[in-house]
Amino acid sequence: MINDKWMDSLMWTDKRKERIISAIFLLIALISISAVFLYDYSNRRDYLAERVYGVERAHERAYSSLYLFTRQLSSIYSQQLLDERLNHWLRNPGELKEDMYELSYVQKSFIGLIQSHTGLESIYLHNTRIDRILSTSYMISSLQQFPHREVFEEYYSSGASSVSVTTSTLNNPRIKGEQLSFVFGIPSKLSMQGGAISFNYNLNYIKEEVLGNSQSFIWVDEAGDIILTDSEAHRQFYEEHRKALLTTQQTSFQVKDHYIIRSEAPDGSWKLLTIIPLQELYAMREGSLTRLGVVVTSSVLAALMPHIYFNMAKRRRERWFRTKVQANLTDMQKGFIHDLLSGKPLQDLHKKAEEYQIDLNSDVYQVVVFEIDDYYHHLMTKSHQEKLLMNKVIFNAIHWTFRLRFPAAYTLNAEYAKIAVLIGYREHEASGDPAAPRDVEQELKTVVRYIQQDIHEQFGLTVCAGVSMPVREVSQIHEAYVHALSALEYKSVYGKGSMILYSQLPSGASSGEVSSTYEYTDKLASCLHQGDVSAIERLLDELISSCIAGGTSAVSALHAWFGNLLSGVMKFAIEQRIDLNKHMKEDVFFRLYSYEFIEDKKRYLLDVCRVIISELHTDQSRKNETAEWIIEYIGKNYDKPLSLGLLADKISMSPSYLSALIKSHLGIGFVEYVSQLRIQKAVRLLEDDTLSVQEIAEQCGYDTIHTFIRQFKKTHRMPPNEYRKIRKREMGKQEIL
Repeated sequence: MINDKWMDSLMWTDKRKERIISAIFLLIALISISAVFLYDYSNRRDYLAERVYGVERAHERAYSSLYLFTRQLSSIYSQQLLDERLNHWLRNPGELKEDMYELSYVQKSFIGLIQSHTGLESIYLHNTRIDRILSTSYMISSLQQFPHREVFEEYYSSGASSVSVTTSTLNNPRIKGEQLSFVFGIPSKLSMQGGAISFNYNLNYIKEEVLGNSQSFIWVDEAGDIILTDSEAHRQFYEEHRKALLTTQQTSFQVKDHYIIRSEAPDGSWKLLTIIPLQELYAMREGSLTRLGVVVTSSVLAALMPHIYFNMAKRRRERWFRTKVQANLTDMQKGFIHDLLSGKPLQDLHKKAEEYQIDLNSDVYQVVVFEIDDYYHHLMTKSHQEKLLMNKVIFNAIHWTFRLRFPAAYTLNAEYAKIAVLIGYREHEASGDPAAPRDVEQELKTVVRYIQQDIHEQFGLTVCAGVSMPVREVSQIHEAYVHALSALEYKSVYGKGSMILYSQLPSGASSGEVSSTYEYTDKLASCLHQGDVSAIERLLDELISSCIAGGTSAVSALHAWFGNLLSGVMKFAIEQRIDLNKHMKEDVFFRLYSYEFIEDKKRYLLDVCRVIISELHTDQSRKNETAEWIIEYIGKNYDKPLSLGLLADKISMSPSYLSALIKSHLGIGFVEYVSQLRIQKAVRLLEDDTLSVQEIAEQCGYDTIHTFIRQFKKTHRMPPNEYRKIRKREMGKQEIL
């Protein structure tokens, strides 16, 4: 009985242990399965975000390439409209044998375009007046005999008018075989449709080089008709949901079971759509375990859960890191390039460059820095949204234009209103002859001029560019950046929209050898006294020339020297009692400092000098009239009580200014002049013996006889009575004789 109870107790204890152990393993399995499910969900979410980001980046690259391609196509068309021989043949065709000479030059120009534009395979030109077609494949034929006449027949049947054609319009693109043709009308003086020209591009070039060889893109025209797509399924989906795809306000959205990204040309002439089935976005990578397999494996390996978890967590962190690197690749590239330009020491330089997909295997490196002229004043007139759009468009225009010519080109916003481009290239990449060196300087000039013209046409802005010397080592890139910035310091001298090569800058003396501004200030004051504006202009030109020859440091100080010159001009104006701010109706120093370019400062300083010279002439005439009136008044009242203070009060003038005015006009002071007049009258009155010296003093305006005698003796070296006696004796002798 007791044994049975003990056995029952033991069995119950074992079962209890088994249940506890089973519960523990079940709990571990449940925890493991839950952890795996949570990890699986997080992994799928991160992967979906990564896939969407990659699709958006691919779409953005394809849109930028397509935008540049259509701009290039419009540029080629505009070039042909200006071709003199082509237009002469359309307006005045003659006999075929007469036309052959002119048409040979037209065909040569076509061949030149084909050779200089990758992907362009042939060009057809149709003259409707005489129904002749000139092409790069066939010398000349009629429309009916032309093998590819469909491109023109469809264009004419669409009713397109040459007048409505713009440089951004795509006219009836047509796929024929392995070519995509773009037809443009050419107007004539005699008719609205003088002819048409077709540019025929290799279809694979547009698919692979322009659109990145993706089957997800659909290119449509302004009317919504498909120009190009490489997927019949996407074409059918587009036709079924055309309205929703073209009219939805968002640029990225979902239609049915597809994810859509849409971008439109700035003038609305075409649209690019990326269509991705959601199942492709949600699909996991090849070789991933299925959810069931993960659950079974996690259940079997529940005891190894910590090890499995830590391994999975490690892989997740690595995947997260790679996703973050990819998502922020552009920012990381910019930071890396910024460190290179600033000369910051970088560890594992080439390894990091490889991680950030930056090519540092070039033979030569150069830096180009663009600076927008009057950028701050231009931004003041723009809204925040317009500023962001303008900055993005300008940056992308510079970035993609350089990337088309230099694959190893990297762009970043270096400083305020400055965009820097680091380019690397091989010395012998010229087409045709691998041993021939590249004319990189000419290539850079072409690219920079194109960018300057493009920004000016879009925004009305002028852009200066500083180009560095070539360097051969990565460690010297920061020196090239300093070269480009140093070249830009000359923009104030070379003017708006200039391109300044560091190699062509003068290497003159330092700024200390340039004449001091005090010397120029003295010369400027002398020219102002003479009223010679031409001499002032020559003086300023001499100062500018000496600064340019003096080197970059002197050019940097030139703005301050113009301020010193204006200070000298202001001092001269104050001495002449001319209120410059009043006459110019502004703060002249503020206006001078607001000018960025030396030519503007020079012009403004000359305007100020002209105002001073004009005021000097006006003031001198006014002074002469005032002085003559004062002299006349003194002549009438000198024999009465008269002083400088009384006269100054009478004409509302300060005594000091009145004294200076009299002295400048007569050459002597007020007191001396009045004394001369009184003594002259006293000499005349002394000839009258009936008048006493006291009476004479009173009639001459003296307060006391003592003052009269003292002034008389100062002039004639003797008192009045003695002078009277001497004069009387001299007159008596003259009567005897």
